[in-house]
Amino acid sequence: MSAKQSCPQCGMLAGVVSAQTIQHQLKQPWQWLKADKPHFFCVSPACQVIYFDATGEVIEGHALRQAVGIKSTDDSALICYCFDVSRADAKANPDAKAYVMAQTKQKLCACRIRNPSGQCCLKDFAMLEGVS
Repeated sequence: MSAKQSCPQCGMLAGVVSAQTIQHQLKQPWQWLKADKPHFFCVSPACQVIYFDATGEVIEGHALRQAVGIKSTDDSALICYCFDVSRADAKANPDAKAYVMAQTKQKLCACRIRNPSGQCCLKDFAMLEGVS
């Protein structure tokens, strides 16, 4: 299995995401019977696909419990799923990032499950202008 795969909709190279992460994102995880196959997370903001497998089967945002922050331009979109920090929160209050960093350092976060990408939320703070 490759650690990267091209998204069947937009062609962007995507990284592997765990079945555990996907199951915690789905509105109805009991209906998802594909946990035995490797899945990938598409990071392209313009793409409707969130997860996909090597056969081209996709999971789009409407199947998830919440919006995926990196796929939204709305300031209410989350950039930290562990502590519910939105773009607006991070822009308005630099203490939000400091708090998330401190919690992450103490390993009190749950990014592998709560973040749709299965990755650490801290990298999403770097994408904001004016938030250091």
